Amino acid sequence: MSLPSFLEERTEEPKPASSDLKEVNKANEIQLIKNVLLQTHFNKTKAAKILNIDRTTLYEKIKKYELEILSDKS
Repeated sequence: MSLPSFLEERTEEPKPASSDLKEVNKANEIQLIKNVLLQTHFNKTKAAKILNIDRTTLYEKIKKYELEILSDKS
């Protein structure tokens, strides 16, 4: 017994831009931090509270991802 033609014709699932989980997580983390910083008008204390991380951790991530450039523009 053979399968119906629509089941035999398998299409490939769309692939994400990156299949590297670390890269995807990094990109998501950067975007989330950017969004929260914009939302809080770059108030890092408020941003850290929203992100549920310590303020010093936020400062480290801002430096690591070179996001301090964003806050200098505001």
